[in-house]
Amino acid sequence: MRESITPNERLAATLRFLATGMNYEQLKFPTLISPQRLGVIIPETCIAILMCLKDYMKMPESQSEWKCIAQGFENRWNFPHCLGAVDGKHVRITPPPRSGSYFWNYKQFNSIVLVACANSNYEFIWCEVGTNGRISDGGAIKNTIFYEKLVSGGLNIPPPETVGGSMFELPYVFVGDEAFALRPDFMKPYAQKLLNTEKRIFNYRLSRTRRIVENAFGILANRNPYLFIDRLKHFVKYAKPSTEDPVLLIADNHTSHCSLPAVLFCREIHITFLTLPPHASHVLQQLDKCYFAPLKALYSSETEKWRVQNPGKVITLYKVSGIFQNAYSATSRVQLAEKGHRVTGIEPNNFDIISEDCYFPSLVTLAPLDNDCTVAVAPEENEGSPSTSRIDVSIQLILPLPRHEQ
Repeated sequence: MRESITPNERLAATLRFLATGMNYEQLKFPTLISPQRLGVIIPETCIAILMCLKDYMKMPESQSEWKCIAQGFENRWNFPHCLGAVDGKHVRITPPPRSGSYFWNYKQFNSIVLVACANSNYEFIWCEVGTNGRISDGGAIKNTIFYEKLVSGGLNIPPPETVGGSMFELPYVFVGDEAFALRPDFMKPYAQKLLNTEKRIFNYRLSRTRRIVENAFGILANRNPYLFIDRLKHFVKYAKPSTEDPVLLIADNHTSHCSLPAVLFCREIHITFLTLPPHASHVLQQLDKCYFAPLKALYSSETEKWRVQNPGKVITLYKVSGIFQNAYSATSRVQLAEKGHRVTGIEPNNFDIISEDCYFPSLVTLAPLDNDCTVAVAPEENEGSPSTSRIDVSIQLILPLPRHEQ
Protein backbone atom coordinates (compact mmCIF):
# COMPACT_ATOMS: atom_id res chain seq x y z
CA MET A 1 0.00 0.00 0.00
CA ARG A 2 1.40 3.42 -0.96
CA GLU A 3 2.21 5.74 1.94
CA SER A 4 0.30 9.01 2.07
CA ILE A 5 2.04 12.38 1.81
CA THR A 6 2.52 13.65 5.36
CA PRO A 7 1.43 17.12 6.56
CA ASN A 8 5.08 18.05 7.02
CA GLU A 9 5.84 17.20 3.40
CA ARG A 10 2.78 19.12 2.23
CA LEU A 11 3.82 22.22 4.17
CA ALA A 12 7.45 21.96 3.01
CA ALA A 13 6.39 21.73 -0.65
CA THR A 14 4.02 24.69 -0.28
CA LEU A 15 6.59 26.89 1.45
CA ARG A 16 9.22 26.06 -1.18
CA PHE A 17 6.72 26.90 -3.92
CA LEU A 18 5.86 30.25 -2.33
CA ALA A 19 9.47 31.15 -1.51
CA THR A 20 11.14 30.25 -4.82
CA GLY A 21 8.42 30.68 -7.44
CA MET A 22 9.25 27.30 -9.00
CA ASN A 23 6.55 25.77 -11.14
CA TYR A 24 5.21 22.30 -10.38
CA GLU A 25 7.46 20.67 -12.98
CA GLN A 26 10.57 22.15 -11.35
CA LEU A 27 9.30 21.44 -7.84
CA LYS A 28 8.90 17.71 -8.42
CA PHE A 29 12.67 17.10 -8.11
CA PRO A 30 13.33 18.52 -4.60
CA THR A 31 9.98 17.29 -3.22
CA LEU A 32 9.76 13.92 -5.04
CA ILE A 33 6.05 14.59 -5.62
CA SER A 34 4.43 14.51 -9.04
CA PRO A 35 3.37 17.83 -10.62
CA GLN A 36 -0.22 16.60 -10.82
CA ARG A 37 -0.30 15.92 -7.09
CA LEU A 38 1.44 19.21 -6.28
CA GLY A 39 -1.36 20.98 -8.15
CA VAL A 40 -3.77 19.61 -5.56
CA ILE A 41 -1.61 19.77 -2.44
CA ILE A 42 -0.38 23.35 -2.69
CA PRO A 43 -3.81 25.05 -3.11
CA GLU A 44 -5.21 22.90 -0.29
CA THR A 45 -2.33 23.83 2.01
CA CYS A 46 -2.65 27.54 1.19
CA ILE A 47 -6.34 27.42 2.12
CA ALA A 48 -5.47 25.63 5.37
CA ILE A 49 -2.87 28.29 6.22
CA LEU A 50 -5.41 31.05 5.62
CA MET A 51 -8.00 29.31 7.79
CA CYS A 52 -5.60 28.58 10.66
CA LEU A 53 -3.75 31.92 10.65
CA LYS A 54 -6.62 34.24 9.77
CA ASP A 55 -6.15 36.08 13.07
CA TYR A 56 -2.61 36.98 11.99
CA MET A 57 -3.39 37.72 8.35
CA LYS A 58 -6.10 40.35 8.52
CA MET A 59 -6.73 44.03 8.02
CA PRO A 60 -6.95 46.33 11.06
CA GLU A 61 -10.38 46.16 12.66
CA SER A 62 -10.22 48.74 15.44
CA GLN A 63 -9.62 52.46 15.21
CA SER A 64 -6.53 52.12 17.41
CA GLU A 65 -4.97 49.71 14.88
CA TRP A 66 -5.65 52.16 12.04
CA LYS A 67 -4.17 55.02 14.07
CA CYS A 68 -1.03 52.96 14.71
CA ILE A 69 -0.53 52.60 10.93
CA ALA A 70 -1.19 56.32 10.41
CA GLN A 71 1.37 57.18 13.08
CA GLY A 72 3.94 55.08 11.23
CA PHE A 73 3.40 57.00 8.00
CA GLU A 74 3.61 60.34 9.81
CA ASN A 75 6.80 59.46 11.69
CA ARG A 76 8.61 57.81 8.80
CA TRP A 77 7.28 59.55 5.68
CA ASN A 78 5.94 62.86 6.99
CA PHE A 79 2.42 62.22 5.69
CA PRO A 80 -0.19 62.41 8.49
CA HIS A 81 -3.49 60.52 8.63
CA CYS A 82 -2.41 57.96 6.01
CA LEU A 83 -3.93 54.51 6.54
CA GLY A 84 -2.09 52.75 3.71
CA ALA A 85 -0.61 52.99 0.22
CA VAL A 86 -2.66 51.23 -2.48
CA ASP A 87 -1.55 50.12 -5.93
CA GLY A 88 -1.99 47.37 -8.47
CA LYS A 89 0.52 45.06 -10.16
CA HIS A 90 0.12 42.99 -13.30
CA VAL A 91 1.15 39.37 -12.71
CA ARG A 92 2.14 37.66 -15.95
CA ILE A 93 0.19 34.47 -16.71
CA THR A 94 -0.25 31.92 -19.45
CA PRO A 95 -3.83 32.60 -20.58
CA PRO A 96 -6.45 29.84 -20.57
CA PRO A 97 -7.41 28.37 -23.94
CA ARG A 98 -9.84 30.42 -26.03
CA SER A 99 -9.62 33.41 -23.66
CA GLY A 100 -8.84 35.81 -26.52
CA SER A 101 -7.81 39.24 -25.29
CA TYR A 102 -9.58 38.92 -21.94
CA PHE A 103 -6.29 38.93 -20.00
CA TRP A 104 -4.29 41.15 -22.44
CA ASN A 105 -3.16 44.38 -20.74
CA TYR A 106 -1.82 47.72 -21.94
CA LYS A 107 1.74 46.50 -21.32
CA GLN A 108 1.25 44.00 -24.13
CA PHE A 109 1.17 40.73 -22.19
CA ASN A 110 -1.42 38.52 -20.50
CA SER A 111 -1.88 39.08 -16.79
CA ILE A 112 -4.12 39.17 -13.77
CA VAL A 113 -4.16 42.20 -11.47
CA LEU A 114 -2.87 42.06 -7.90
CA VAL A 115 -4.27 44.97 -5.86
CA ALA A 116 -2.70 45.51 -2.45
CA CYS A 117 -2.40 47.96 0.43
CA ALA A 118 0.84 48.34 2.42
CA ASN A 119 1.74 50.06 5.68
CA SER A 120 4.77 52.28 6.30
CA ASN A 121 7.05 49.26 6.89
CA TYR A 122 6.53 47.71 3.42
CA GLU A 123 4.15 45.13 4.90
CA PHE A 124 0.95 44.16 3.11
CA ILE A 125 -2.16 44.62 5.25
CA TRP A 126 -4.56 43.59 2.49
CA CYS A 127 -4.41 42.17 -1.03
CA GLU A 128 -6.72 40.69 -3.63
CA VAL A 129 -5.79 39.05 -6.91
CA GLY A 130 -7.71 37.68 -9.86
CA THR A 131 -9.10 40.56 -11.93
CA ASN A 132 -8.28 40.11 -15.62
CA GLY A 133 -5.44 42.23 -16.97
CA ARG A 134 -7.61 44.30 -19.31
CA ILE A 135 -9.03 46.12 -16.29
CA SER A 136 -7.08 49.09 -14.93
CA ASP A 137 -5.99 49.41 -11.29
CA GLY A 138 -8.87 51.78 -10.64
CA GLY A 139 -11.35 49.30 -12.08
CA ALA A 140 -9.78 46.31 -10.33
CA ILE A 141 -10.08 47.85 -6.87
CA LYS A 142 -13.81 48.44 -7.37
CA ASN A 143 -14.28 44.66 -7.62
CA THR A 144 -12.79 44.06 -4.16
CA ILE A 145 -14.34 43.60 -0.73
CA PHE A 146 -11.97 46.30 0.52
CA TYR A 147 -13.54 48.92 -1.73
CA GLU A 148 -17.07 47.81 -0.86
CA LYS A 149 -16.33 48.29 2.84
CA LEU A 150 -14.58 51.59 2.16
CA VAL A 151 -17.64 52.96 0.35
CA SER A 152 -20.12 51.59 2.88
CA GLY A 153 -18.09 52.71 5.91
CA GLY A 154 -17.40 49.18 7.09
CA LEU A 155 -13.64 49.57 7.66
CA ASN A 156 -14.09 51.33 11.03
CA ILE A 157 -11.81 54.19 9.97
CA PRO A 158 -11.16 56.81 12.69
CA PRO A 159 -13.14 60.06 12.39
CA PRO A 160 -11.43 63.28 11.19
CA GLU A 161 -9.00 64.87 13.63
CA THR A 162 -6.76 67.92 13.77
CA VAL A 163 -3.16 67.58 12.55
CA GLY A 164 -0.34 69.16 14.55
CA GLY A 165 -1.21 72.70 15.56
CA SER A 166 -3.83 73.14 12.85
CA MET A 167 -7.39 74.14 13.71
CA PHE A 168 -8.82 72.16 10.80
CA GLU A 169 -9.99 68.58 11.11
CA LEU A 170 -8.63 66.33 8.35
CA PRO A 171 -9.91 62.84 7.47
CA TYR A 172 -7.87 59.66 7.56
CA VAL A 173 -7.15 58.55 4.00
CA PHE A 174 -5.58 55.94 1.76
CA VAL A 175 -3.23 57.11 -1.01
CA GLY A 176 -2.84 55.94 -4.60
CA ASP A 177 -1.83 57.13 -8.06
CA GLU A 178 -3.82 58.79 -10.84
CA ALA A 179 -5.50 55.50 -11.82
CA PHE A 180 -7.75 55.56 -8.75
CA ALA A 181 -10.85 57.67 -8.19
CA LEU A 182 -10.62 60.63 -5.81
CA ARG A 183 -12.69 60.24 -2.64
CA PRO A 184 -12.83 61.96 0.76
CA ASP A 185 -11.03 58.89 2.16
CA PHE A 186 -8.76 58.22 -0.86
CA MET A 187 -6.19 60.77 -2.06
CA LYS A 188 -4.27 60.93 -5.33
CA PRO A 189 -1.83 63.50 -6.81
CA TYR A 190 -2.88 66.72 -8.48
CA ALA A 191 -2.88 66.62 -12.28
CA GLN A 192 0.46 67.76 -13.74
CA LYS A 193 -0.94 71.03 -15.08
CA LEU A 194 -0.53 74.54 -13.68
CA LEU A 195 0.91 73.29 -10.40
CA ASN A 196 1.76 75.95 -7.84
CA THR A 197 4.32 75.48 -5.08
CA GLU A 198 1.87 74.04 -2.56
CA LYS A 199 0.51 71.47 -5.02
CA ARG A 200 4.01 70.42 -6.07
CA ILE A 201 4.98 69.86 -2.45
CA PHE A 202 1.78 67.88 -1.87
CA ASN A 203 2.43 65.70 -4.93
CA TYR A 204 5.97 65.04 -3.76
CA ARG A 205 4.86 64.05 -0.26
CA LEU A 206 2.05 61.85 -1.55
CA SER A 207 4.23 60.16 -4.18
CA ARG A 208 6.92 59.46 -1.61
CA THR A 209 4.28 57.81 0.57
CA ARG A 210 2.64 55.92 -2.29
CA ARG A 211 5.89 54.37 -3.49
CA ILE A 212 5.92 52.24 -0.33
CA VAL A 213 3.51 49.79 -1.93
CA GLU A 214 5.55 49.80 -5.17
CA ASN A 215 8.66 48.93 -3.18
CA ALA A 216 6.69 46.21 -1.39
CA PHE A 217 5.80 44.75 -4.79
CA GLY A 218 9.51 44.88 -5.66
CA ILE A 219 10.40 43.00 -2.49
CA LEU A 220 7.71 40.45 -3.32
CA ALA A 221 9.04 39.99 -6.87
CA ASN A 222 12.60 39.57 -5.56
CA ARG A 223 11.52 36.37 -3.87
CA ASN A 224 10.91 34.91 -7.31
CA PRO A 225 14.09 34.94 -9.45
CA TYR A 226 12.30 33.03 -12.19
CA LEU A 227 10.24 36.12 -13.10
CA PHE A 228 13.38 37.72 -14.52
CA ILE A 229 14.20 34.50 -16.36
CA ASP A 230 10.84 34.75 -18.12
CA ARG A 231 11.90 38.21 -19.35
CA LEU A 232 15.25 36.77 -20.46
CA LYS A 233 13.47 34.11 -22.50
CA HIS A 234 11.52 36.85 -24.25
CA PHE A 235 14.81 38.68 -24.92
CA VAL A 236 16.46 35.51 -26.28
CA LYS A 237 13.61 34.98 -28.74
CA TYR A 238 14.60 38.18 -30.57
CA ALA A 239 18.35 38.44 -29.82
CA LYS A 240 19.06 34.80 -30.85
CA PRO A 241 22.46 34.39 -29.11
CA SER A 242 24.70 31.52 -30.20
CA THR A 243 28.27 30.26 -29.86
CA GLU A 244 29.25 32.02 -33.08
CA ASP A 245 27.29 35.18 -32.27
CA PRO A 246 27.16 35.75 -28.46
CA VAL A 247 25.22 38.64 -26.94
CA LEU A 248 26.25 41.19 -24.31
CA LEU A 249 23.38 42.12 -21.96
CA ILE A 250 23.86 45.09 -19.61
CA ALA A 251 21.42 45.59 -16.73
CA ASP A 252 21.27 47.38 -13.40
CA ASN A 253 22.34 45.68 -10.20
CA HIS A 254 18.86 44.61 -9.11
CA THR A 255 18.99 41.55 -6.86
CA SER A 256 16.73 39.53 -9.16
CA HIS A 257 19.14 40.23 -12.03
CA CYS A 258 22.06 38.89 -9.98
CA SER A 259 20.30 35.72 -8.86
CA LEU A 260 22.07 32.42 -9.45
CA PRO A 261 19.31 31.01 -11.73
CA ALA A 262 19.51 34.10 -13.97
CA VAL A 263 23.31 33.97 -14.19
CA LEU A 264 23.33 30.25 -15.00
CA PHE A 265 20.59 30.71 -17.60
CA CYS A 266 22.61 33.42 -19.37
CA ARG A 267 25.75 31.31 -19.28
CA GLU A 268 24.02 28.34 -20.90
CA ILE A 269 22.59 30.32 -23.83
CA HIS A 270 25.73 32.35 -24.67
CA ILE A 271 24.74 35.67 -23.06
CA THR A 272 27.51 37.66 -21.40
CA PHE A 273 25.69 39.30 -18.50
CA LEU A 274 27.11 42.58 -17.13
CA THR A 275 25.43 44.42 -14.25
CA LEU A 276 26.19 48.02 -13.36
CA PRO A 277 27.12 48.97 -9.78
CA PRO A 278 24.21 49.85 -7.49
CA HIS A 279 23.03 53.47 -7.89
CA ALA A 280 25.36 53.93 -10.88
CA SER A 281 25.63 57.47 -12.18
CA HIS A 282 23.74 58.13 -15.40
CA VAL A 283 27.04 59.00 -17.13
CA LEU A 284 27.85 55.28 -16.99
CA GLN A 285 24.61 54.17 -18.62
CA GLN A 286 24.55 54.01 -22.40
CA LEU A 287 20.81 54.60 -22.75
CA ASP A 288 20.97 57.79 -20.68
CA LYS A 289 23.95 59.10 -22.65
CA CYS A 290 22.92 58.42 -26.24
CA TYR A 291 19.46 56.91 -26.56
CA PHE A 292 16.72 58.49 -24.45
CA ALA A 293 17.25 62.08 -25.65
CA PRO A 294 16.79 61.34 -29.40
CA LEU A 295 13.99 58.88 -28.59
CA LYS A 296 12.15 61.55 -26.61
CA ALA A 297 12.66 64.13 -29.36
CA LEU A 298 11.41 61.79 -32.08
CA TYR A 299 8.42 60.73 -29.99
CA SER A 300 7.47 64.38 -29.47
CA SER A 301 7.83 64.94 -33.21
CA GLU A 302 5.66 61.92 -34.05
CA THR A 303 3.06 63.06 -31.51
CA GLU A 304 2.90 66.52 -33.07
CA LYS A 305 2.67 65.01 -36.56
CA TRP A 306 -0.26 62.83 -35.47
CA ARG A 307 -2.09 65.85 -34.04
CA VAL A 308 -1.63 67.76 -37.29
CA GLN A 309 -2.95 64.82 -39.30
CA ASN A 310 -5.87 64.25 -36.90
CA PRO A 311 -7.15 67.69 -35.89
CA GLY A 312 -9.54 67.75 -32.96
CA LYS A 313 -8.82 64.14 -31.94
CA VAL A 314 -7.28 62.91 -28.68
CA ILE A 315 -4.37 60.48 -28.45
CA THR A 316 -5.73 57.44 -26.61
CA LEU A 317 -3.82 54.58 -25.02
CA TYR A 318 -4.49 52.51 -28.12
CA LYS A 319 -2.70 55.08 -30.30
CA VAL A 320 0.37 55.54 -28.09
CA SER A 321 2.00 52.23 -29.04
CA GLY A 322 1.79 52.99 -32.76
CA ILE A 323 3.21 56.50 -32.35
CA PHE A 324 5.97 55.20 -30.12
CA GLN A 325 6.79 52.42 -32.59
CA ASN A 326 7.62 54.99 -35.26
CA ALA A 327 10.00 56.83 -32.92
CA TYR A 328 11.49 53.61 -31.59
CA SER A 329 12.19 52.20 -35.06
CA ALA A 330 13.94 55.40 -36.13
CA THR A 331 16.04 55.61 -32.94
CA SER A 332 17.06 51.99 -32.41
CA ARG A 333 20.13 51.82 -34.62
CA VAL A 334 23.33 49.84 -34.24
CA GLN A 335 25.40 53.01 -34.63
CA LEU A 336 23.67 54.57 -31.63
CA ALA A 337 24.28 51.49 -29.50
CA GLU A 338 27.97 51.49 -30.46
CA LYS A 339 28.22 55.17 -29.56
CA GLY A 340 26.66 54.47 -26.17
CA HIS A 341 29.31 51.85 -25.42
CA ARG A 342 32.05 54.17 -26.64
CA VAL A 343 31.14 57.33 -24.67
CA THR A 344 30.72 55.38 -21.42
CA GLY A 345 34.08 53.64 -21.80
CA ILE A 346 32.68 50.12 -22.05
CA GLU A 347 33.81 49.25 -25.60
CA PRO A 348 36.58 50.01 -26.29
CA ASN A 349 37.45 49.78 -22.62
CA ASN A 350 38.53 53.22 -21.37
CA PHE A 351 38.65 53.91 -17.62
CA ASP A 352 39.73 57.52 -18.13
CA ILE A 353 36.75 58.69 -20.18
CA ILE A 354 34.69 59.41 -17.04
CA SER A 355 36.21 61.95 -14.66
CA GLU A 356 36.62 61.10 -10.98
CA ASP A 357 34.29 63.96 -10.02
CA CYS A 358 31.37 62.00 -11.41
CA TYR A 359 31.79 59.35 -8.72
CA PHE A 360 31.48 61.79 -5.82
CA PRO A 361 28.27 61.79 -3.73
CA SER A 362 25.63 64.25 -4.87
CA LEU A 363 25.64 67.56 -2.98
CA VAL A 364 22.12 68.51 -4.08
CA THR A 365 19.45 65.84 -3.71
CA LEU A 366 16.37 68.00 -4.20
CA ALA A 367 16.32 71.03 -6.48
CA PRO A 368 14.63 74.09 -4.94
CA LEU A 369 11.14 74.98 -6.05
CA ASP A 370 12.11 78.49 -7.15
CA ASN A 371 15.14 80.72 -7.44
CA ASP A 372 14.66 82.25 -4.00
CA CYS A 373 14.11 79.30 -1.72
CA THR A 374 15.07 78.75 1.91
CA VAL A 375 16.11 75.18 2.65
CA ALA A 376 17.24 73.27 5.70
CA VAL A 377 20.96 72.59 5.98
CA ALA A 378 22.37 69.64 7.91
CA PRO A 379 24.02 70.75 11.18
CA GLU A 380 27.77 70.69 11.52
CA GLU A 381 29.42 68.79 14.32
CA ASN A 382 28.78 70.22 17.79
CA GLU A 383 25.71 72.11 16.51
CA GLY A 384 22.44 71.48 18.24
CA SER A 385 19.87 71.80 15.45
CA PRO A 386 19.61 72.37 11.72
CA SER A 387 19.85 75.90 10.41
CA THR A 388 18.46 77.51 7.30
CA SER A 389 20.48 78.87 4.43
CA ARG A 390 19.67 80.96 1.36
CA ILE A 391 20.43 79.41 -2.03
CA ASP A 392 22.14 82.07 -4.12
CA VAL A 393 22.28 80.16 -7.39
CA SER A 394 19.53 79.64 -9.92
CA ILE A 395 18.04 76.27 -10.76
CA GLN A 396 19.68 76.40 -14.19
CA LEU A 397 23.14 76.40 -12.57
CA ILE A 398 22.46 73.35 -10.40
CA LEU A 399 23.53 70.33 -12.44
CA PRO A 400 23.19 66.72 -11.30
CA LEU A 401 26.77 66.09 -12.45
CA PRO A 402 29.68 68.25 -13.64
CA ARG A 403 29.88 69.03 -17.33
CA HIS A 404 32.22 66.72 -19.20
CA GLU A 405 33.49 67.21 -22.72
CA GLN A 406 33.12 64.12 -24.91
